[in-house]
Amino acid sequence: MKYLIIALMLLPLTAYAGHPTHIERVQNYAREIDKDPQMKVIVPDWVRILQTEKIISGRGKPTLDKLRMVNDRVNSKRLFALSPWMTPTQFYMTAEADCKAYATTKYYELRALGWKPEELNLWSGDYDGKPHLILTARLGDKVYVLDIMNQHLPEAKDYFYKHFVPSFRFNELGVDVN
Repeated sequence: MKYLIIALMLLPLTAYAGHPTHIERVQNYAREIDKDPQMKVIVPDWVRILQTEKIISGRGKPTLDKLRMVNDRVNSKRLFALSPWMTPTQFYMTAEADCKAYATTKYYELRALGWKPEELNLWSGDYDGKPHLILTARLGDKVYVLDIMNQHLPEAKDYFYKHFVPSFRFNELGVDVN
């Protein structure tokens, strides 16, 4: 377990080489995260965010309009710089943020608008060869990508492997290493 935690902490820093076996396993990206109660979230900065800022579970109905609204509002803060992982409150109070802050803020906002945790995943991987974090949101039978690098809401099946190569995903329920 100790080595798995170390490996997960290093994954976002390691460039993805595109190993065919990995790609084959990741292609089924839409499966649900294991609901095993023993499963722990082992992305240390994410754990800190969850402990620092409470997630508000909304009761609204998820819609494509709400996805667009959140993506546009958060992406409108166009100042992009490498920064520590921050809470949504910190994101709105700072002048500089990176992909981690954008994705985390979108996650919190969608949860407040009615998305369930199993419908949202933060994905760590590579965007054009650089470490990157995105958010995916399930709406009906489609999974959409909310990413600072793309103002539109592409479907994950079109986005993955064209622009973004995933390594692992996580949410407040746990982590799924491919």
